Amino acid sequence: GAVVVAGQELFGFDAATGDRLWSASVDPRSRPAVADGTVYVGTREGIRAVTLDDGTERWLVDRGGGRAYSTPVVTAETLYALERPGEAGDATFALDRTANGAPDPRWCSYAGEGAVTAATGDHAFALQSYSDDRRSPPRLLAFTARFGEATWGYRSAEPVVPPAVLDGGLVTATRHGTVVAVGGD
Repeated sequence: GAVVVAGQELFGFDAATGDRLWSASVDPRSRPAVADGTVYVGTREGIRAVTLDDGTERWLVDRGGGRAYSTPVVTAETLYALERPGEAGDATFALDRTANGAPDPRWCSYAGEGAVTAATGDHAFALQSYSDDRRSPPRLLAFTARFGEATWGYRSAEPVVPPAVLDGGLVTATRHGTVVAVGGD
């Protein structure tokens, strides 16, 4: 197996020995996500995918310069990433994963500050930034994977940490220790 680390470049290390296997000059701006032998990372140029085996670039989704991207979230069919263009509000993108080549755009949502931090086959879950404004939107939002429609939100009096998917449900906690579970088997 391999371990991937983002620094000034992207690095792949042998998990058993710690030996460096490869490096890729991709200027990462997020933590990498790994799925099905591919490493996904947000950069200033867009979302890049490199092979896990040797760091060879597979593709780049480029929407123009000066846009930073958050850590991608990957499911079997979808790649989610938050675009931070600088001149406008954040936008969450859902992209259809394809067998070969760059993913195809599915939907884009402007749901305020925040990013998709977990996903299942049916839903993406966005954690929004904490604000003292009582009119602020829910802290945790669920979007349909297919169309990006908000289906529910969880609002907490205090910030919540990024959720985890567990047995078909979602588990999160407030920073003061309250655990919240939604759905599941």
